[in-house]
Amino acid sequence: MSISFCLIVRNEAKNLEKALRSVEPVADEVIVTDTGSTDDTVETARKFGAKISYFKWCDDFSAARNYNFSQARGDWIFYIDADEEFLPESSDELRRCLSKENVFAWLVLRRDLTDLSRPNLYTEMWLPRLFRNHEDIHFAGRIHEHFQPSLYELAAGRGQIAECSSIRIRHYGYAGTSIKEKLPRGVKLLELELEERPGQLYYQVELYRTLLLAGDNRWQNVLNEAVENLLRFIDDEKSPTPQAALLIETLLQMPENKLPAKITSSQLPEIAQRWFPMSAPLLWVLAKQDYEHNRFESAEAKLRRLIQMGKENSYDKSVGFDPRIIGGEAKLNLAVCLIRQTMLKEATEILESLSKTEEFHLAAEQNLSAIKRIRMGFSPKRPKRR
Repeated sequence: MSISFCLIVRNEAKNLEKALRSVEPVADEVIVTDTGSTDDTVETARKFGAKISYFKWCDDFSAARNYNFSQARGDWIFYIDADEEFLPESSDELRRCLSKENVFAWLVLRRDLTDLSRPNLYTEMWLPRLFRNHEDIHFAGRIHEHFQPSLYELAAGRGQIAECSSIRIRHYGYAGTSIKEKLPRGVKLLELELEERPGQLYYQVELYRTLLLAGDNRWQNVLNEAVENLLRFIDDEKSPTPQAALLIETLLQMPENKLPAKITSSQLPEIAQRWFPMSAPLLWVLAKQDYEHNRFESAEAKLRRLIQMGKENSYDKSVGFDPRIIGGEAKLNLAVCLIRQTMLKEATEILESLSKTEEFHLAAEQNLSAIKRIRMGFSPKRPKRR
């Protein structure tokens, strides 16, 4: 079984070599579709023997991807971005996946780095990146593109399945770059998408978040529209979209008098737990709220769950988040909760471990000093949270 690695690019000369070098040992062909580069992107692709095609940019990522896929001749397609790389330890798993006759598509795990100097600090997301080269494969959406029909539907129609693999790619696009440079384009494409296909909750949430990051006051109107849409599904057992978790995370942190109409702060924790019981960001916010209302035992339980999720890699992989909330941040805040409950022995053990790390050394030492004062009988200062 042959495999085509597919990329769409524009001014990616600084990233592309790493991506192409990573797939070179496993690719039967590499298809690079350029959408208007003015740097050395095309020359870099040519140097690695990629098949190069050109697509005139039309404010539509799906259109570019669909054209890119149409150039592939392999039995399977694996698409990556220029700021990603295929991890070599996944080579054997890739070959195993290609040999499975009953599987139409595979989900792979993308490791999202937030700090280039700390490659072991990441979270992982499931993404549908590997699938059979079939004429019905089609992306929709001007940005944050998605398969339509879904790969699961296409698989079922062929008497096959879509499965999770242990293939991993590394994504470093969130590390060391300014996301603000991409915000105006994001707003434009999201508005175009909703103008053409209104009422999509996923895109309403993305537009709200992008406007907020861009400092555009229109975010409030879009948030209200998204909540109005969300309320149509409020009694459902499952969420209408993984992106709803990001909306609920926002709402949980808003004062009651600032919430959009028809939703209250008392509803939100139950919705969060029903739809997203393994969401680390939602659990983090709920733990913070418990702490701020002096519900230390409840906050402790949630923080322990977060730490366990980090150890077991069992968190919800639908959306990305800061990996520290299932690692060092969760441990530090657990120690603070324990101090507030005078459970000093375990708090000391956690803080002594954190004091050996560069990132948490200062906060750990401050809280160890607070424990020392407590044990000496002095009135403690409020423990230091992050």
